[in-house]
Amino acid sequence: MVFDGLHWYWQPSTFAGCFIFALISLACWGSWSNTAKASSHIPFAVYYLDFSIGLFAVAAVAFLSLGGLVFNDGKMDSSPQEPAGCALKVFAAVGAGTLMNVANVLLVIGIQLAGLAVAFPVGIGLALVLGTVLTFLIDPGPLFSGVALAFLAILCQVKAKLALDEDLRTEKTPTIVGSVREAARAPADDSTRLVEPQAASGMSKQQKALAVCVACGLLMSLWSPLSAYAMSTNSDGKDGYAGLWECSLTPYSTYLLFTAAALASSLFICKLLMDRPLVGERSSFADWKKLTRRDHGYGLAGGAICAVGTLCNLLAGEQIGMALSYAVGQAAPMVATLWGLFYYHEFRGAPKQSMQFVGLMFVLYIGAILLIASSK
Repeated sequence: MVFDGLHWYWQPSTFAGCFIFALISLACWGSWSNTAKASSHIPFAVYYLDFSIGLFAVAAVAFLSLGGLVFNDGKMDSSPQEPAGCALKVFAAVGAGTLMNVANVLLVIGIQLAGLAVAFPVGIGLALVLGTVLTFLIDPGPLFSGVALAFLAILCQVKAKLALDEDLRTEKTPTIVGSVREAARAPADDSTRLVEPQAASGMSKQQKALAVCVACGLLMSLWSPLSAYAMSTNSDGKDGYAGLWECSLTPYSTYLLFTAAALASSLFICKLLMDRPLVGERSSFADWKKLTRRDHGYGLAGGAICAVGTLCNLLAGEQIGMALSYAVGQAAPMVATLWGLFYYHEFRGAPKQSMQFVGLMFVLYIGAILLIASSK
């Protein structure tokens, strides 16, 4: 529990507890996209509207209960700089939510275009490296050796997928139609095969997928440093108090603003994607109203899982450093690959070289997490 002078709000206080929360964020971030894959029969923009509602609902419940209705945990003095400082923190939290929301949209589109095994290493890999560096500038911590291993793990993951795709491209049609080998080589779904030829005009599916994933990584790398700034305090060195003054938002209030911005921006993003979809057919808000409870549940569950992961990451980062917590959470491709391997069978019948790189990826990710943990 943390006391701000007037109210109490819940927060893990030990390193072990915070690190467990960081691992929970890893599991949630690597798993929520399964709901998008399961709802492939639903227009993406319609799914994502429910996803945004799920995000905000979890943040609001957490703020009202565990958050104790505490908006900031700074020492409220009479400095004339305080209002401006608080406004900057609010804008940072709102900006983080907006950027993360756009990045999430691009991530899910990338998953639908390329499959989990491509979208996560390219998009999340770029966000891991760039986001950790930027967050380190706001909230320093000795963890770059672990991030380096995680980046190598991402390269192994990419190499494994490229080896699989190359094997699929070069494999000749079997002489016996419907053979066991052909069945074993079939991908779990069309999204795992980025081998279509380039159209006469415009980008191929592979080029479009890579462009979407890179844009996702660039935008996703910005939310963590902005959130770190929203929860940070400046110290003048006197008695440990924040001096001249910028108030510090709590993780709960930061995430409430974060998800409110995400929900507001989703109204515009979803409308745009309904009219000009990058994947699938055109849709409308009327289609959202026609969804069954089960179909609404996919988006709501996806948003709730992602929200739990992000809130756990912020709570852990408040105590052990946002750069460390973010770096652990961004090892989510490891979890996504587990889903791809054992549930979607994206590497079914893969060549030996591909599976060797997958195994090396897991070793590097585990080493990266251990190094990141030991850095504190």
